[in-house]
Amino acid sequence: MEIATGIGRGERLMSSTRTRTNPVPVTNLIALSLTVVALLFPIGARGQAQILDVNQGLPDLDSRAGTAVSPTSTQLSLVAGMGASASWNQFGTPQSLIKYGDFLTTGLTGDPVSAALGWIRANKSLFRLSDQGVNNLELLNDSLLAGNAGHAVIFRQHFGNLPSAQDGLITVGIVNGNITYVSSSAAGDGNVPGVATLSAVDAWLKAAADVGRAVGPDSISGLVVKGTWTMFTVAGFSYPQRSRLVAFPTPTEGVRPAYETIVLDVRGGQATAYASFVDAQTGMVLFRQNRVQQLATTSAFSGTYTATACGMPNGPFAAPTGTKTIDVVATSSLPTNDIVLNLLFGSTVVASSDVLTTPEAIHYAPTGGVPVGNYSVQVCPFDANQTPPLTYAGAITINDTVSTQPPLSNTPKWKFFTANPPLNLSSTDTRIIGCWLDSLTSLTPADQECQFALKNLASRAPWDFNLRTNVPNFTTTGNNAKSAEAWFSPLTPGPTGFQPADGNRRYVFDWTNTWQTSKCFQPFVTGVSHDISAATANLFAMHNRMHDWSYFLGFTEVNSNAQDSNFGNTDPSREHDPELGDAQAGAATGGQPSLLGRDNANQITLNDGIPPITNMYLWQPIAAAFYSPCVDGDHDMSVIGHEYTHLISNRMVAGPDANLTGYQAGSMGEAWSDLDAVEYLNEYGFVPTNGENPFSVGAYVTGNKLKGIRNYGLNSGPLNYSDLGYDVPGPEVHSDGEIWNLVNFDIRQALVTKYNASFPASNAQLQRDCADGKLPANLCPGNRRWIQIVYDAWLLMPAAASMLDARDAYLAADMTRFGGANQTELWRIFARRGMGASASSNTNQDSDPTPSFESPKEANATITFNAVASNEGNAHVNAKIYVGQYEARGVPIADTDPATPLSGTAMFVPGTYDFVAQAPGYGMFRFTRSLLANQVATMIISMPTNLASNTKGATATASSTLSTSASDAPSNAIDDTENTDWSGTGQLASPQSITIHFVGPKTIRQVNVSTMLRPGQNRFTALRQFRLYTSTDGVSFTPVFTSAPDAFPGAIPRPAAPDLILRSFTLPAAITATHLRLVALTNQCKGGPGFQGPQDSDPLNNSDCTTGNSTQGDRIRVTEVQAFSSTGSASGGGGGTGGGGGTGCQDDDLRIIGPSIATPGSPLTYVVTYNTADTGDTGCQIANDLPDDLSFVAATGGGTFTAAAHRIDWKLPSLPANSIGSVSFTVQVSPGAASGEVLTNKAYFAGFGLAPTTLLDTIVLLELP
Repeated sequence: MEIATGIGRGERLMSSTRTRTNPVPVTNLIALSLTVVALLFPIGARGQAQILDVNQGLPDLDSRAGTAVSPTSTQLSLVAGMGASASWNQFGTPQSLIKYGDFLTTGLTGDPVSAALGWIRANKSLFRLSDQGVNNLELLNDSLLAGNAGHAVIFRQHFGNLPSAQDGLITVGIVNGNITYVSSSAAGDGNVPGVATLSAVDAWLKAAADVGRAVGPDSISGLVVKGTWTMFTVAGFSYPQRSRLVAFPTPTEGVRPAYETIVLDVRGGQATAYASFVDAQTGMVLFRQNRVQQLATTSAFSGTYTATACGMPNGPFAAPTGTKTIDVVATSSLPTNDIVLNLLFGSTVVASSDVLTTPEAIHYAPTGGVPVGNYSVQVCPFDANQTPPLTYAGAITINDTVSTQPPLSNTPKWKFFTANPPLNLSSTDTRIIGCWLDSLTSLTPADQECQFALKNLASRAPWDFNLRTNVPNFTTTGNNAKSAEAWFSPLTPGPTGFQPADGNRRYVFDWTNTWQTSKCFQPFVTGVSHDISAATANLFAMHNRMHDWSYFLGFTEVNSNAQDSNFGNTDPSREHDPELGDAQAGAATGGQPSLLGRDNANQITLNDGIPPITNMYLWQPIAAAFYSPCVDGDHDMSVIGHEYTHLISNRMVAGPDANLTGYQAGSMGEAWSDLDAVEYLNEYGFVPTNGENPFSVGAYVTGNKLKGIRNYGLNSGPLNYSDLGYDVPGPEVHSDGEIWNLVNFDIRQALVTKYNASFPASNAQLQRDCADGKLPANLCPGNRRWIQIVYDAWLLMPAAASMLDARDAYLAADMTRFGGANQTELWRIFARRGMGASASSNTNQDSDPTPSFESPKEANATITFNAVASNEGNAHVNAKIYVGQYEARGVPIADTDPATPLSGTAMFVPGTYDFVAQAPGYGMFRFTRSLLANQVATMIISMPTNLASNTKGATATASSTLSTSASDAPSNAIDDTENTDWSGTGQLASPQSITIHFVGPKTIRQVNVSTMLRPGQNRFTALRQFRLYTSTDGVSFTPVFTSAPDAFPGAIPRPAAPDLILRSFTLPAAITATHLRLVALTNQCKGGPGFQGPQDSDPLNNSDCTTGNSTQGDRIRVTEVQAFSSTGSASGGGGGTGGGGGTGCQDDDLRIIGPSIATPGSPLTYVVTYNTADTGDTGCQIANDLPDDLSFVAATGGGTFTAAAHRIDWKLPSLPANSIGSVSFTVQVSPGAASGEVLTNKAYFAGFGLAPTTLLDTIVLLELP
């Protein structure tokens, strides 16, 4: 996956409609059938995870023809009889089955596997199985939840003698004989597949041609059969290729014989990895998924050799009486250099090793023991095909026992950044030295430099140890990971594949920050340039850290982790797959013009037993695309951890082969990667490092300390389930994953609050003990309980999970581990983010799901919305009501139009909500309300007439249009919606403009402007600064308002969605005019300071936005221009933007403005502004609730502070209509406030007895003093 917003909407579309079945009633179930033939969507859940929306590869494909199968009445009755809820997959079997807050059944006997299988047999018709169908199930995995009695038992269907692939799974969650949850892709009894007429190679050739990598049969060589796979090499491909025969179920066309093929290549920084299923009879590609998701006594020796001669012997090494074995290992500095390792007794070679790859290892154990005497070691070239540097390192161990891992003579040590280098981009080396020790007590003199103890049971041996040869590797290769330089990347790692080596196992290499200090320009010298040794060692250490931390949460050998040796815990076919880390991938060849080796990170996750691959890249500013500093992603742990978590989530969900599939699953995959990486950093207290938001991803590689690579930090944002597709690219897994980020962070914080008294999250030692796996989750702070629920839920959920399926898996995981102790908190958060009791989704491909904000565990508010035209005698307005801040591509929660099927009434779990009301002729109006338990109310939304609306007769012309297409027309800017826009060109030559002609003279006081783009448009073409002109004759125009230079404040690394959505601007005075003209002074490209000028020294890369990409710099886009004579208001239904205890306050507009970053002990000043709108005010009151870590200093405007309430109050004087005023207050941050704390002020009108409403959450991220 990748880290950032960039890949297109992904994953496979199921050929069914998944419908939620509630316990009662079971009637009125609508099963919509959808015929699916060759349905294409960009990039799957395991799809390319690029940070930018480039180099995405082919879209995923599911070409299963036929209609979906609907559940039968028998199945529905079974679900109802359990009192359960079910969603249904394309095969007409339960995708997700849960009994909320209870067990599906209790009191089962026997071990978890037999109990689960017995339950399936008792309910076989639910899965469309006969007794024989149940007998054809094989146990795929029995996963014990970490530190818990719960199990996730996975069964796989067999059809004939072939295992089902991709689908045909049943997962049962069970604890102490109680079934908590069931998910499945069971395909019924099916049929015995026909006989394959194609060979494994034939099928692979068709799969390769399908992804644009066609080769001939003469390119194939070296066929071998390894387990169920046929493996072979293909000329021009860097990896062995694979193909195996499986059964592929379809909903209505039966079970097809098919070859599962893997087309894999890594070259020049570009990763290619496709898993395809090819019909074994017809050769048709049935399914395709992009799997790139775009983080004794021992003596050491080293030396050199030449391309034609051996190096000098190393030694002598004395073998005393009683020596039983001698173990020798040597590693070439370049793994592609083939060396021969010789052990000499005197001048005689007594043992030799040449296994074609590095490291070479000798185990010398002659019968009767090792002869006493001096031994030496010599390294020779295998042939003259050698690439400098011709250096090596190794060690010799002389043992007086026959076996086992030799004792450590030197403590293995790694120097690494715990989170990232300095965010100010200085060259100060802030790395620490971690050592393979149990603790830092009683250190030997040689270990005084150790700062962090790394030894743990998850790895069982030091990270650099080879458990097969029983000797160290002396480089960045071990049981969990292998990391190497990949500048050119025709091999992985490779092509030079440099790995830093140290015979003393002290992997402490210089870091001089050269990519930054050279400003992205310096020659690439193997083993030397751009701190490659330090980068490779850092990547290796971080992969091992993620391996060890996640192991204690449940990512073990049984649950398909990545290890060379699984210590006998799995079948041998699931071994030999450590994480392969490509450091600085494609760096030498991936700059301009291809940019394949820049500004990205990705993960290739293949089946258990096939090594996964991570590519980490150098970062560089790119004109009109992405403005990152010159830094190395190999040092940003939030990025590394993000990529590594793609491996975790894809391997843990649905067993060792299936992995996450589908758009919503892909979105959650991106979120889980964000969340997991950040949780690791927070549990160990590694963030913040320098005032950044500790819940941001990629602060170092992007230079953005607040939100990193995302639109929002993980800890604050307005998004909910109705917002899928909200961002500029449209439905897209990275942006839409941010919805799941916010859901999970809210759950995290809710559990932190709940358990904080007994298990304080501020206790650093407690957090460390929990992170190290020393304490079970039920003895840990709430954040550890949350992340444990996530890992447990992965084992329970289906591969094609929707966010609602994942919700259910979380609820089931809580039942399994904590006995349902957190059901209320979970439901509350899911409901507040739109995933409440009545939410639904038409498969996990649905980008327009039905949101619900009601909880089944609490008393909800019932709100009826009514919109009226405040300038038209309060006539009824047909308006759509959205929850959140986004209208374009959103799904409304209510509609005041009685002719539409959507009701005007909705239920809400208590809380504060943002709303957007949108109506033709009335534009858009944003407001915020706090809703209470058991509240039943009608909310009146007063919407002034949009004088610039084409519905009200206004017309628009523009100085230019990008094309003659209607999609670029100026009329799009006056249609009351952010779904369309005007596109102009010529902005570099002169400011472009759009002119609106009203129907007769109109009085204007407020103008709303949006530059929210349509999918496929470049972010840097959006409007940034503008000037408004008015005219009474359409000929002479007078300037009346100039916006701030950052009216739409896009910032590095690129303009984000929250920077572009609709904003309101109040004119200095009311103006009467017949025409309104908006002149675009700058677009984001020209107006953004962070996008201007040369930002690196690369002569091939012009990073200036306007000259480096004049095509985008010349374009301008404006989405909406709305003009009003007054402001809107909302009243009733709770506290909000209306109200204030007096008269006339209901239509007032209130805003609070404050700083975004502060330091402990610093003073802060906030300004609260108000606008009285159409009516005069008498007796209005403003209140502001202060958070605990802000102390009152002073207030203007007669503000008084009440210490007991920790609140500031103002009584406003009587004010005429359309008055604008402000008050301000000064506070001080507590000196003891924690770095990274988020402080929220709440300003609101008071006096109506309504709950306080947050009009603007002002976030203050505390920097380190």
